[in-house]
Amino acid sequence: MNTNIDITLIAAILAFIASIIGIISSAYNARFRRYALEKWWGKKYDAYSNIIDALSDMVEYYRRNISAEEEGITLSDSFKESLQNQWTNAIHKVNKATSMGAFLISSEAEETLRQFRKDFDNVNYQNWYEDYNDEWNLAEKCLKDLTIIARKDLDINTRNTIAKRKK
Repeated sequence: MNTNIDITLIAAILAFIASIIGIISSAYNARFRRYALEKWWGKKYDAYSNIIDALSDMVEYYRRNISAEEEGITLSDSFKESLQNQWTNAIHKVNKATSMGAFLISSEAEETLRQFRKDFDNVNYQNWYEDYNDEWNLAEKCLKDLTIIARKDLDINTRNTIAKRKK
């Protein structure tokens, strides 16, 4: 009779230990999954941030050059060179993001960048002032559209998002 009680007790202890191991394993997997999702979200955030930063630099380039022309201000050669370098770096970032495609960014963001590049390449380059205005408008539109897409894709549309992420 004591043997049956001992066997039952051992089985109960083993079941208890197995359930503890299951709980620990489940908690570890949930924590790892959350960590992986947060890392992926961070990479997406960085990708969108770099693209938006590049588009902002392009908008600033056009704004400065057009404002200087309209106000009759002559920009110094060093400032022009600085602006040109800023624009060159920005267009390279946009081209790279467009080539990268929807790996980190949404397909909607990828299509917005592709359309921007297509429209940008189709500016006719007849009159630099009109062309700069066209390019400026394209860059501003892409920046606005991509910011909206990024906020949606990264789920940062509400003030409660940070509180949600911490839970």
